[in-house]
Amino acid sequence: MSPALPAPDLGGLSVEPSLWEMGEAELSCVVGLRIGKAGIGHVTFNSETDCRGLLPRLHEILSVEQGEIVVYPDPAMKPEVGQELNKPASVVLYGCMPKSQSRLTDSRACDRYKQRVAQMTEEKGAVFEDYSCEDGTWKFRVHHF
Repeated sequence: MSPALPAPDLGGLSVEPSLWEMGEAELSCVVGLRIGKAGIGHVTFNSETDCRGLLPRLHEILSVEQGEIVVYPDPAMKPEVGQELNKPASVVLYGCMPKSQSRLTDSRACDRYKQRVAQMTEEKGAVFEDYSCEDGTWKFRVHHF
C-alpha cells in the first residue's frame, strides 16, 4: 500500500470515500464514488471507478454549481463512454426552485412544475427520478456525461 496522498484544493468539492487515504489497489476500483458541494448537490458513481489518474485533475473535470453538475466541461478532456467519470451516475441537486416560488403554493402548480422538470430532464437524455416542490431537490440519473 502506498502512503496517503495529500488532499488537493478542490474548490469546495467533497469526495467520499476519502481517496487520499487509499493505496493504489483501492484507488483502482472505488465503488460508490460521491463528489459534491454541501447544500448544492452531488453525483454518485455506483459502479467501480479507477480514481488513480483523477485526483490531480478532479477540480478541472467536474464542477458543482447551483442547479447543475458539469462533468468534462472541456470536450477535449472527455474520455470514451464508460471510462473515468463518463459513465452512469445518480445526480442530486438541491434548491432548484422556479424563479417565482409563488407558483408552487398549491398542489396543482406543484404537479405541473414537477412534470416540467421531468420533461426537461428527459429532453437532456437523463432519467427523471424525483423532484420536491418543498425544497427544490431534483434527482435524476445519467447514462454518461
